Amino acid sequence: MKNIFLINFYKEKRDEKIKKYIDFLNEIIEGKFNLIIKNEGEEIKEPNKIILSGSQKMVGDGEVDLNYLKYLFSFKIPVLGICYGHQAICKYFKGEVLKAKREHKGFESIRLIDKSKIFKNFPQKFQMYESHFEEVIVTEEFLKDFKIIARNEEGGIEAVEAKEFSIFGVQFHPEESKDLGKKLFENFLIYL
Repeated sequence: MKNIFLINFYKEKRDEKIKKYIDFLNEIIEGKFNLIIKNEGEEIKEPNKIILSGSQKMVGDGEVDLNYLKYLFSFKIPVLGICYGHQAICKYFKGEVLKAKREHKGFESIRLIDKSKIFKNFPQKFQMYESHFEEVIVTEEFLKDFKIIARNEEGGIEAVEAKEFSIFGVQFHPEESKDLGKKLFENFLIYL
């Protein structure tokens, strides 16, 4: 059975916050995968896929452990970063993370701008739940390794994909987004 590691980056109410991910993922997994929860900094063994959770921490303020990310990426397996996890991935690969022009809270419209297996069977436009104060700004160096696959109505980056590896980042929270959130997790677990 494959091991799916969910890395918990929350610093406050860790168990309460990660429970939403666990409950949502367990509905999808239905005994097909081992879901293993680890807190940031903990060692993982024999991973097949890694999911990086959201967090209250601020990547733009330096609240990110780039050495731990290097360790996780060393497994060279599919990785999905959610909100903070997305921002951490982008920071690691030389993108910038800055304070957003506004707080993003609630459902937002998202538009696909490039094809990706993570969005298999998605409509061109859809809505996902968001809760964040920071946003990713791409750099030339970041775009050497990644492509932007989705943006919001304001042009903000909503999803990225590595060009050579199965590393994905999504700014939104699929665990809070019902059916399409479930489909995104299914695509990550089944097709990648």
